[in-house]
Amino acid sequence: MNGNFSFIEYSYPAGLLEVMTEKLQRLGFTWCTKHRTHPMSLWIQNRCIMLLRESDKNHGISGIGYVEPSANINKLPVQFDPLTDMFAMQTNDGFNHYFVSENEIEYTGSIGFNFEPVEQVVQQDSGFEYFSGLLTPEKYYNDYYHIGYENGKQVDNYSSLITKNKRFHLLVRQGDTNARPCLVIDTADIFATTAFLTWQGFETKTFNTDRSKLDLSDKLSYRVAAYDCVAYGTNKSYTIENFFVEPLPNVDVIIRQRKNTLSVGEQSIRQYYE
Repeated sequence: MNGNFSFIEYSYPAGLLEVMTEKLQRLGFTWCTKHRTHPMSLWIQNRCIMLLRESDKNHGISGIGYVEPSANINKLPVQFDPLTDMFAMQTNDGFNHYFVSENEIEYTGSIGFNFEPVEQVVQQDSGFEYFSGLLTPEKYYNDYYHIGYENGKQVDNYSSLITKNKRFHLLVRQGDTNARPCLVIDTADIFATTAFLTWQGFETKTFNTDRSKLDLSDKLSYRVAAYDCVAYGTNKSYTIENFFVEPLPNVDVIIRQRKNTLSVGEQSIRQYYE
């Protein structure tokens, strides 16, 4: 398996579609398609794709989607899900892994025949480029080996897994099965994205960053401190991050801008949660 990450599934309880629509639009997502018969839709911002669906369980991040060759999908213990037009594999806790064949994407240009386009009202882009990681409870850890994830760095209370194409990274909280998931989103300009999300009223943490303690250029250090972001590394290799508390119900978000570095480190997570 290649583990070619494609999208995130988010489930919400009945009656909250209006709330979810408002929040996603404020985050800069555009509603692109809807399911013909079920309260399910696709929301997109650049390469960030979210499958939004109504559900009576697992509210929050409830699944991950992948694009794979048909031959690879056939090797997995999956069943065809006629509702989504995708092959699906569900964990004992109800977390979904969806698989779309490369041939279907090439033929239809979408993830399924059950979805139809909507009249788009394009939202102002917040600067999200792509989903690059997920901080997840340990209870899902073993499932990822079957779908193309490889071991990454193991540090203290966290284990890491990464797809073979280095596109998507998982940090698994060891011994913690009930913590709120955290979605990692890359941006080309963390300062503009921080300003946009703050302007939209989303809650961030206060770090009181001291630029004199940063090992970055004076100009970059000044901007990190001015926007109260968190930064690790040097001019040659760094990650600059900010943390937003539940911009979607039951999901925190880390936005980051990086250079020659791969994953969110345990040092960052400790600062956000401990």
